[in-house]
Amino acid sequence: MNTMKKIITSILLLIVFASSSYATHNRAGFITVKSIPGSYCLCDSIIITTYTKTSSLADRPTLPVDWGDNTSDSAVQRAYKLNLDTQLYPDVSINVYYTTHCFPGPGTYTITMEDPNRNQGVNNIPNSVNIPFFLSTTITLDSALGCYSSPVILNQPIVVGCVGQPYIYNPNAYSPNGDSLSYSLIPCRGASGANIIDFTEPHGTSNFTLNPITGDLMWDNPRYSNSNPVDLGEWNVAILISSWRKDQQGNYLYLGNVTLDMQITIDTCHVIPPTIGLLAQDTCVVAGSNIRIHVVATDPDGDVITLTATGGPFEVSNPATFPQGVSGASNVTANLNWLTDCNNIRRLPYPVTFTAMDNDPHPNPVNLTDMTTINISVISPAPKNLIDSVHGNTIYPHWNPEICPNALGYRIYRKQGFYSDSIQCPCTVGVPSSTGFVLIAEITGINDTIYADDNNGLGLNHGVKYCYFVTAFYNDSSESCASNQACAQLTKDSPIITNVSIDTTDVTNGRIYVAWSKPTQLDTINSYFGPYKYKIYRSNGFIGAQLRLVDSTNSSPGLSFADTTYYDSLLPPINTLDSAWSYRIDLYSDDTLVNSSSLSSSVYLSIAGADHTLNLSWSEQVGWTDTLYKIYRFDTVAHAWDSIGTSVTNSYADNNLPYHVKQTYFVQSVGYYTGNGYVYPILNNSEIMSAIPIDNIPPCSPDSTVVNADCIAHEDFLTWNNPNLSCSNYVAGYNIYYSPTNKDDYELIATITGSANTSYLFKDTTSIAGCFKITSVDSAGLESKNAIQVCVDNCPEYSLPNVFTPNGDGFNDFFHPFPYSYIKDIEIEIYDRWGVLMFKTTNPDINWDGKNSSTKGNCSDGVYYYICKVNSIHFDGIRTTTLKGFIELIRK
Repeated sequence: MNTMKKIITSILLLIVFASSSYATHNRAGFITVKSIPGSYCLCDSIIITTYTKTSSLADRPTLPVDWGDNTSDSAVQRAYKLNLDTQLYPDVSINVYYTTHCFPGPGTYTITMEDPNRNQGVNNIPNSVNIPFFLSTTITLDSALGCYSSPVILNQPIVVGCVGQPYIYNPNAYSPNGDSLSYSLIPCRGASGANIIDFTEPHGTSNFTLNPITGDLMWDNPRYSNSNPVDLGEWNVAILISSWRKDQQGNYLYLGNVTLDMQITIDTCHVIPPTIGLLAQDTCVVAGSNIRIHVVATDPDGDVITLTATGGPFEVSNPATFPQGVSGASNVTANLNWLTDCNNIRRLPYPVTFTAMDNDPHPNPVNLTDMTTINISVISPAPKNLIDSVHGNTIYPHWNPEICPNALGYRIYRKQGFYSDSIQCPCTVGVPSSTGFVLIAEITGINDTIYADDNNGLGLNHGVKYCYFVTAFYNDSSESCASNQACAQLTKDSPIITNVSIDTTDVTNGRIYVAWSKPTQLDTINSYFGPYKYKIYRSNGFIGAQLRLVDSTNSSPGLSFADTTYYDSLLPPINTLDSAWSYRIDLYSDDTLVNSSSLSSSVYLSIAGADHTLNLSWSEQVGWTDTLYKIYRFDTVAHAWDSIGTSVTNSYADNNLPYHVKQTYFVQSVGYYTGNGYVYPILNNSEIMSAIPIDNIPPCSPDSTVVNADCIAHEDFLTWNNPNLSCSNYVAGYNIYYSPTNKDDYELIATITGSANTSYLFKDTTSIAGCFKITSVDSAGLESKNAIQVCVDNCPEYSLPNVFTPNGDGFNDFFHPFPYSYIKDIEIEIYDRWGVLMFKTTNPDINWDGKNSSTKGNCSDGVYYYICKVNSIHFDGIRTTTLKGFIELIRK
């Protein structure tokens, strides 16, 4: 029997020991993943980092991991365990587990780890000691997107804050791939990855927030009072750090996430935290430059301060330098130095977090920190020595090869005309759209440093100064600073059209003015000796597919004597009303074609009618640049053209026009050539076009209607606002609708002519109750919608006397009510003192003559009792009230 007791006791001790070995353990942790080179993006190094309670009996030499590909490892070995500084991180150990794993193929996988027991006493996790600790990291493996490594957490997720003071933390997550990161708060998770039941986020007198872009975690003023230490103690929160990669089309693709489960300890503090001052803010440097950031930390209590720095610049092959752990009493200074190189170029900046921690000298110290994060952008140097050369109708920008060998190629930007401002390098990368430059080409290959710009085979236009910028681009879509600007224009060895202007608008007898600038750089000594003449070609529309010769100028021995203007009105007839016309001018020397101008068209105007509006739009295809359009309308009173407005686009709306009155317009374009030696400004007229505005939009209804009811006069006086003074311009009158109740259909009761007539008198002796709607009607007969409903009520009156004398003397012989109003009918019953019914009626006038309605005999003198239901007329229908009382019948 004693042996059995010993065995049972031993078993119980083992159970207790086993239970305690799992108890009060995990504080914080995360899982990070790094792609292994040469594995086709399928093999990764996996690092699991946990922060545990040092004093706990629990220890985990191995951890179980599920790889998310239907395989798992029950015992990932711990690489090392380190007890952190007991003064800075009391009772905290860091455990790092390392392994590798190859996944079966491309896809999205979620790596998870679950370990029994968090540490005991976490405020916002009920019964935390019995809640499992769960971590996860999701990765996307796809070589087409590039290999993926998860963000690295650079700041310890074990932090201390003070009651009554703002708390700030940043995980300082760094993406080795240069991916974009976003941050969000999620519930801490327990068994099988389920959200912990009754988990709550920390609270405070203000907010507990996480910046989704920077990752700054803010807890504004944790609370404490002697009677209620609300926020003292340990809190756990989980931050989901997600990775996004920008593809070549500019779309952000989701690649994965890391769950950071962190612990915050809030304590009472004896000191004020230190503060960090920087002599630099977010900054940009060109790769190859050295950056120096001076950091100063001060402590208002005079405590010793320790400075550290973490961030991307310390994780690269040419790491930045910083005297980690430098300390000093009251204040401390240090410098970050980083000599950047081409391998540091990336689209996103490198975050650097500086941390200043004081050394609280009091018993039970709480060491407070201040954190400041800056971003350092490393930009590719610009391509050098961009110049342009010209041959025929093609311009060839060329430049020196990019000095950074990891560049993928170049982007070429073009604009007509010189850009007079500068593009600030290095903090402005690429060529901003605000400069007016447009990306026209992308070249792959660092040694391909010349581009033939022939306008996609159409040829560039003469008379235009073309200006270029070139940038280098990289694998992560980053872009260098812009090169120097280079400009060129085609050699002026051909005629250049300046005018295609409608002179006469007519269906059959139209006339068009055509003018061009003569070639001034033609080789007339060695190649083209003359005589010279121009041939004029014309086609209908904008394309020029059916160009036909319409005329030629007289031959001239010198170019300076040749005509450069022409009025086209020859057969076949020109219909300048219904379409645009395009022209090309060919230069001949002794019947040999020298060169041709670009095709240029007239301005063709179209007009669409709308509600008291005419919408003008126009099209053209020209070699010069039109920057302004003047709109002219014919004034039928002054018999002259009136300039009514301008537009910088190809459209104009002429509003507030009278209904069904014809309007006539033409448009004049104002433009220029960006090259030198051309007429300025270049003016060209469209055809003359007429149109009639229509009225197809109803006016608005009055938005303010007032009804003054007069129950004595039995009338309603309606007033309303004139919409022409607020929301319309074309109201010509009003329709007034009436419904006796708010449930019946409306009936038109009056039509009023004239927008200024804004009142109406409604009279009805039966009832003035009801609802009114007033609509606006314009000159085209269109009626407004959604009129406001305004309802008024009657003032019903109905009362009965208490005596009548039916003795035949002609005075007071009938029992009837006092004068009444707005009564539909009644139901009255009159009883004698024994409850026998004497009389009943539905007539509101009653008119009881004092007789028994059954026997027709006179009722005796005395007091009678009545019950009278009165049905009065109201705007919402019939309402019933009940009158009860006595009436005395007296014959003598």
